[in-house]
Amino acid sequence: MFDLINWRYKNIRSLLENLSNRPTTRGGQQYGDRKIKELHALSWFITDRSRRGLTFDLNLYRQEADQYIQFAEIDSKIGNDEAADKPERFKYVE
Repeated sequence: MFDLINWRYKNIRSLLENLSNRPTTRGGQQYGDRKIKELHALSWFITDRSRRGLTFDLNLYRQEADQYIQFAEIDSKIGNDEAADKPERFKYVE
């Protein structure tokens, strides 16, 4: 479970899409968009609980799974919008 801490949406989607492209003899399996969103929401839930120092209660996650999917989608959109620009290169001028 701790392996899901700080996973980002693009990483989860990339991993599951790559696994979907593999043949079944090499561990390939089809993951739909709903499964990708559920795994992203679970990762968001575990990361959020870890950052706040709270215990992991999967029953709490199961009760509000759709809500956590929405939170994860909002978080991924905010994360894309707030990417910091690279600062200008330092120039030494006398």
